[in-house]
Amino acid sequence: MKIGLMIEPIDPGLSYTENLKKASELGFKVVQLWYKDIVAQSRGDHKQFLKMLKSLGLELKSLGAYTDIIDPDIPRVTIMKNFKKVIDFASEADVRFVITESGGRPGLLEGWDEMISRFSELAEHAGSRGVIVLVENGPGVMVGSTELMLRMMRELNSENIGINFDPANLVLIPDDVVKAVKALGSYIMDTHAKDSILLKKGSGRLVPDNRLAVPDNRLAVPDNRLAVLEEHIFVMPKGEDFIHLPEDVTWVLPPIGEGDVPFEEYISALKKTGFKGDLIIEYQGGGNREKAVIQCKEYLEKILS
Repeated sequence: MKIGLMIEPIDPGLSYTENLKKASELGFKVVQLWYKDIVAQSRGDHKQFLKMLKSLGLELKSLGAYTDIIDPDIPRVTIMKNFKKVIDFASEADVRFVITESGGRPGLLEGWDEMISRFSELAEHAGSRGVIVLVENGPGVMVGSTELMLRMMRELNSENIGINFDPANLVLIPDDVVKAVKALGSYIMDTHAKDSILLKKGSGRLVPDNRLAVPDNRLAVPDNRLAVLEEHIFVMPKGEDFIHLPEDVTWVLPPIGEGDVPFEEYISALKKTGFKGDLIIEYQGGGNREKAVIQCKEYLEKILS
């Protein structure tokens, strides 16, 4: 079980290539990259780009290609064509996994059959190209809970479809992380290592309009039952409006070890399933990102050791 990194800027002041070099310098050997970034950076010469990764000692294991597979405003043929293009790219680049989400809206299952139909088509194409499509459990899309992930995998019943498990996303449902790992078992082929806190309005854990500043620049409720950095509060990324954030909650994404994911129990449960994948750190917070990434890596290393 290796510790990898999903490449978001470790240092926003550095170029994309310099951030990859930074990942290598920090000791990472496995990375997940966004498909759109590779296309932009490789300028049509992905072989040279992959050669550069190899020179840095980085294995490109998975491509992120998150989209709404059942977007009603885009023709099915267009969505399928675009996603198959990602699968083809992954095959040519010898990348094993392409990761996405189910699409749709939480709690609305009207598009279920169409979603299953589209993933079945993608699984067939992926099989012909030696690639596996991983569906991530997303808190802001149709399929996010353990129950629905298990139902989806059983209905698809394909060797070319699996799960990219994100424990932080499950906390945001909310759902039980350890029970989920036990239930989903071998369907989990890779994972994100991310932490989170689900704050519900009126819960008393965080009062956004009544914060008290404390010396270390944290934000706390009056009784100090919880303190979170404002920079860790999730803000919808540009271009990802297919994620539907409930109005009555706040998502907080701190460095690993500062949230509600029980990482020791989670990793132990993964090992018991015979998990063969890696822990890919996904840090979406702000602040000193390099410091946060190092903190995440060291926290996981301590558990694994």
